Amino acid sequence: MPMNFMKWGSSSLKGHIALFEAAFSLPGFFIFLSQNYSQGTLTVAWAFYLAVVWAAFGAVGGAMFWYTVSLPLMKRGKDRRH
Repeated sequence: MPMNFMKWGSSSLKGHIALFEAAFSLPGFFIFLSQNYSQGTLTVAWAFYLAVVWAAFGAVGGAMFWYTVSLPLMKRGKDRRH
């Protein structure tokens, strides 16, 4: 099961976005959430704002990585095989 998820994640735009959300957005969200909580500045509105911002960062980061790194490498690999 994990290998199928990783294969899907590394070979599609949706997969890249899902992997970036899991690998970067969730940890970033929880780090900033805990920092705000420990400083006593956390509100429900701020938590929702952080969730939206980190989700957007994950989606943009995954899409950027897909179009600038993964897709060109995949195309280059297909060109070399033919």
